[in-house]
Amino acid sequence: MLRLILLSLSIISVSGYTPAGRTSQVCQFVRNAIYCFGGGHNNNGLFTADYPEHLYLDLSKSLELDNFAYDAWKDISISSDGFELEKSCNAASTILPDDRYIIFGGGNCMNYVTLSNNTVVFDAKTQKWTGYNQTAVQQNYEGFGVYLNRTNKALFWGGRSTTGVQNTNINPIFYSFDATNPSVFFTFTTPLGDGMKMPGSGQSVLGPDEKTIYHFGGWEGFSDPAAANFTTYASSFRTISLYNTDTSIWSTVTVVPDIIPSNRTMMTATLLPNSTSFLIYGGVTHLSAAITYPCEDYAYLFDTLSNSWSVANISSENGAGPRFGHSAVLHPNGDLFIIFGVDRSNTNKNDYHILDTSNIQSFTWKTAFTPNSFLESPSTNSTKSTGSGSSTTTGSKSGTTKDGISGGAIAGIVVGCVAAIAIAGILFWFLRRKEADKKDTIYEEVNVSSIKPPLNPTSGIQTENIDIERRINESNILVVDNNKPDIPRIMMEPVKPQGD
Repeated sequence: MLRLILLSLSIISVSGYTPAGRTSQVCQFVRNAIYCFGGGHNNNGLFTADYPEHLYLDLSKSLELDNFAYDAWKDISISSDGFELEKSCNAASTILPDDRYIIFGGGNCMNYVTLSNNTVVFDAKTQKWTGYNQTAVQQNYEGFGVYLNRTNKALFWGGRSTTGVQNTNINPIFYSFDATNPSVFFTFTTPLGDGMKMPGSGQSVLGPDEKTIYHFGGWEGFSDPAAANFTTYASSFRTISLYNTDTSIWSTVTVVPDIIPSNRTMMTATLLPNSTSFLIYGGVTHLSAAITYPCEDYAYLFDTLSNSWSVANISSENGAGPRFGHSAVLHPNGDLFIIFGVDRSNTNKNDYHILDTSNIQSFTWKTAFTPNSFLESPSTNSTKSTGSGSSTTTGSKSGTTKDGISGGAIAGIVVGCVAAIAIAGILFWFLRRKEADKKDTIYEEVNVSSIKPPLNPTSGIQTENIDIERRINESNILVVDNNKPDIPRIMMEPVKPQGD
């Protein structure tokens, strides 16, 4: 009965979690789920809060965006092994084999203090983290990372290295981690091409040939050792930086000038399935203490065969719209999740939207997600669910209400009430039945001195249930019979072996 009650209570506790609106987080698709970590609240280019949360979105189940888009998240920040997560913004990340992903660098959004573990790996099968504090690795933020399947290496580079916000410079070093054992790594540097500067921010993505890295947007810069800081320049989309992972050579390609996106950073770049094109989504022209808004020309396609840009045709405006500091996570079925970020109203969003990329000529926003039956369900060995948050969001039907209670939260309350009523009914029925059993019990007087002990009272495990009343009848008394039973006997006689 106790187990039944605990199970019912667990049904109440497994409710959705509404995260706070945020930017600059890490999100990856692993083991049929989306995992997001970190991020912060961006107020016109300045961070005012950190969110050291590890969030989980189960994609083995259907999602209806109009009802539960926010409350489908679960907060799994507390892992089964008690690993303590550190605040992190603008970290680099990539997937690893065996249902894992790695986070490199980052740090507290507001002051970028030194991390205890500058590299961490999450295993989605065991739901556990592993931290690596490599003293030879500089702590980067606004850098990049890719996984090279051909060499089984995770490669990180670019961005800014820091031991504190007052000591910042461009990081020219590459770090190559063994994907099987990330504690093993080596570093190297490569000369840049003529006129090139080490990139930072923006996006770097592995191309369709799985060996060429394409870098889009962001800023380029060089360090100034005397001033212990850096100088940056907006990176133009007229020129795309390429890095060949086989030859370790940088190069550039000049694109066809018919259509050129405006300069931007904090956007996403996604290699679309079964194509040679990248989708560039969102971004912001410049971050400053003034009011900051995302680029209105927020969606472009870059074709790697023709080296040309085109405006992405998104047929409906009922989706994510312009935003920056978001994440873009591609599902194997072609659904692209646009997650969090800052929208055109300068609001830090806590939502996600789903873009159907199956038709590269015309993208559409979806109102629901249907899982793939062939994908393995994610492991949820260690989860922590909390109540709904109070962040107010705008621009989406699936957002929280004006009073701060979302549709998912209301549904959770209804489910909780129904479960509570069910538990109360079960308890009432159990107590009534127990009372009835007491009334029906018949007690018989037994002369215990006439009861003979068992033949071997010390053999076996002696158990007694003190919660159950017993009735002893004379027919159950063990009586010793000294008469030996008649049983068949086999008579054996010696036989002389043959051959002797």
